[in-house]
Amino acid sequence: MSADPGASPTVAAGDIARLAGVGRAAVSNWRRRFTDFPEPVGGSAASPLYRLDEVERWLTAHERLATVPPVERAWQALRAGASDLDLGSAVAATGAVLLGRDESRLAPDVRDLLLLAAEDDGPDVVHEFVVGQYLGALSRRLAVVPEELATAMATVAVVVGGGVLDPACGTGGLLRAAVRAGADLALGQERDPVAAEIAAHRVGLAPRADGDVAVGDALREDAWNGRLVDAVVSVPPVADRNWGFEELAGDPRWLFGLPPKLESELAWVQHCLAHVAPGGRVVVQLPSGVAFRRSGRRIRNELLRAGALDAVVGLPRDGALPTDVWVLHRPEPGSGPPQHLLIALATAVEDLPAIWRRHRDGAPAGEGARAVPILDLLDDEVDLSPERHVRLEPDLPDVAAADARFRAALAALPRAPRLKAAGDRSAHAVTTIGDLVKAGVVSVHQGPIRHDEATSPRASVPVLTVHDVHARRGPTGRTAATTPGHVPLRPGDVVVPLPAARGAGAVVVAEGGAVLGPRTQLLRTDPDRLDPHYLAGLLWAAAAGETRTTGRSDVRRLVVPVPPMERQREIGSAFRTLAELETALREVRESGEALVRGAVQGLGAGTLEASG
Repeated sequence: MSADPGASPTVAAGDIARLAGVGRAAVSNWRRRFTDFPEPVGGSAASPLYRLDEVERWLTAHERLATVPPVERAWQALRAGASDLDLGSAVAATGAVLLGRDESRLAPDVRDLLLLAAEDDGPDVVHEFVVGQYLGALSRRLAVVPEELATAMATVAVVVGGGVLDPACGTGGLLRAAVRAGADLALGQERDPVAAEIAAHRVGLAPRADGDVAVGDALREDAWNGRLVDAVVSVPPVADRNWGFEELAGDPRWLFGLPPKLESELAWVQHCLAHVAPGGRVVVQLPSGVAFRRSGRRIRNELLRAGALDAVVGLPRDGALPTDVWVLHRPEPGSGPPQHLLIALATAVEDLPAIWRRHRDGAPAGEGARAVPILDLLDDEVDLSPERHVRLEPDLPDVAAADARFRAALAALPRAPRLKAAGDRSAHAVTTIGDLVKAGVVSVHQGPIRHDEATSPRASVPVLTVHDVHARRGPTGRTAATTPGHVPLRPGDVVVPLPAARGAGAVVVAEGGAVLGPRTQLLRTDPDRLDPHYLAGLLWAAAAGETRTTGRSDVRRLVVPVPPMERQREIGSAFRTLAELETALREVRESGEALVRGAVQGLGAGTLEASG
């Protein structure tokens, strides 16, 4: 979105889709099919812009304007009032408003929407939503630590109830993860003033935590000079050749050697170690080259000899630059150096905490990890790269188990319902979901924007996720009972995914006790007037493109034949059997593919042989 003083804000197709609760493809269809759809007022042929007020009037007239939660409306208004260059400052201003400060950078309507949303969801949740939308909108321009990595690093580093520092914190993702992991003090520093302000507000709004974020270059102007914390987590700048080599040559932080001019990452490592108390832990993500480049071998040698380096864990490759996570600690006076260094290759980022715990607790290192004697590493190269010391064995499936699963899936295939050509369908009344809603036969409910993290200790309520709906299975998510906006599920509720996907079916809830997940929609019927399995089947047919409808993405306009209840239940039973058959066929396909894959790998590796 962009703003034009004196005129209505403009919106792009993606913004219209969010306002209507549909996918972008639906907006493209509306542009082609409806002659009264608003005309573009700017943008380009590939990405036109429309006046927001005209779009809202059109959506309202066509009964397509979704019930937009205040937090989404606040984001829409914020995005509409700021260019891409000013958006970061506007997002930073939202944090100030939610912290109760006067803020002139935001229009009054945006401030009011933010405070209204905060009454429903809480200031922290609202701010995290706005920041998440901002990071997603400008993901190509911003360096963002993925949430899974931030969580894994914080889990390894943080002492519950302790303090944590990130000296290159960006917008504060690692600091937020550290607070979730149990830190009650979060300090940061960031060169970019806008990113630093966003990070400071994320810390300030985080529940049960205190802290602050300073602006500046931590290597040249250390805002926390002399401050010691329990842990440091960081993803420092990569390949920064202007980090201050000449002016910082005699800096007291270089206890393990002057960092080479082309090894800024080793300057950051030592900066981090200078900020932890004796015994405190440092967890940093570094380019894989730091583990073996010749220019840094002296510092690697000194870190090993001092016992400051505990682990080097290679992460799964994500993008062009392979990376490792280094785990270090500040040696305590009189402590002897460890005898081994953990070197590992993680097959998933989420495995990092488990790999570390096994090493910390003295348990066997496990697959893909080795406790390498430090004396073996103190050679001319001091090569700590995981690929040199660890080899991941191919994960060969258990072919016997795969064969048993495949045969069981075949035996469990249900019989397809007996079908015949239908008679005259014109005798049945025809209506729409929207009319059934007005008549009180159906009620429509939307899933919340987000839930508390599934890793939260308060996450005790089952959640039917959008992935569960696609897979036609029971709830696999979890959330906290205190999360606002819960929509409890009842037996017989019909749940569909949002945005609609071609071929996606609907789930009829069998048992209560769970709640509706984000990106889902619930249709609750009066079972004496509309059979839920019949309705779910019609939604399934609409998604498959076989029912005349204006689109499953606009569920209220779905055309619904309404035969007598006895006939509805017969058709609903057939739909139910077909859904069970589809699920069973998926299991046959997946188990069969696993069997073939395992057999091929086993024959190729020599662990299997043909028996004739």
